[in-house]
Amino acid sequence: GSADVDIDFRQQESKVTGRLQAGLQDAAFIYRAAGDGDDISVPVNEFFLEASVTEEMLSYSGRLAAGFGLSLAAGGVVSDPLGAEPVIRGTVSGGIPDLAPISPVIERFMDIGDLAGRIELRAGLSGNARRPDNSGGLELKDGALSLPVAGVRVDRIALAIIGREDGAAVIKGGAHSGKGHVGVDGTARWRDELLPEVDLAIRGRVFELINLPDGLVQVSPNLRVVRRERQFAVSGEVLVPRADIRLKKIAESP
Repeated sequence: GSADVDIDFRQQESKVTGRLQAGLQDAAFIYRAAGDGDDISVPVNEFFLEASVTEEMLSYSGRLAAGFGLSLAAGGVVSDPLGAEPVIRGTVSGGIPDLAPISPVIERFMDIGDLAGRIELRAGLSGNARRPDNSGGLELKDGALSLPVAGVRVDRIALAIIGREDGAAVIKGGAHSGKGHVGVDGTARWRDELLPEVDLAIRGRVFELINLPDGLVQVSPNLRVVRRERQFAVSGEVLVPRADIRLKKIAESP
């Protein structure tokens, strides 16, 4: 593809102003497969970025539309961008309406199949631009996938990561497999952290991990996963209400 970039920054006396415009045309991301595999090409249907800045305000907007229905849009303003406490008001939205077309690509890297679901992103940023407050978030809905190596299909997959005013994110999700289910509930804190502090509870009942001719395994987890102050800990228990292993017949020794 081709790219266009237009940059104009000026300084008059002590005042600085600037403008940036960038875009892509006829672009694509191409993954070169090893061996005899076909290359994977993801077209970029639309990409542009615009920003303008003065000493009083920075405004920005952008959009990306690519293959598999991926779309992202962002925009907002930052007041007093060069000051000690710049204030931001911005939004990010987009998502992928159907994950099924991505399934052949994912199968190149992972042993899964029949991927389904959709991803929605609606988030806002406000407050101090260096430590913004988050609202809205990311959601995976109506998800499903098959794990051929384990002989199971996991469906009714849902996951939501929703921002709170204190900078933390609430995490809630679940999935079903066989006659059982598993759920996750907790929080993550990114503010002032290189890696997030996490506190998650994982609970489930007779969740099917393996369903093959040679075996059936179900688990009922009750776990807590915590990462805090650079320490990682897992506590709780995982019950195995059913585990059937069918051994193959061993030939008698002569």
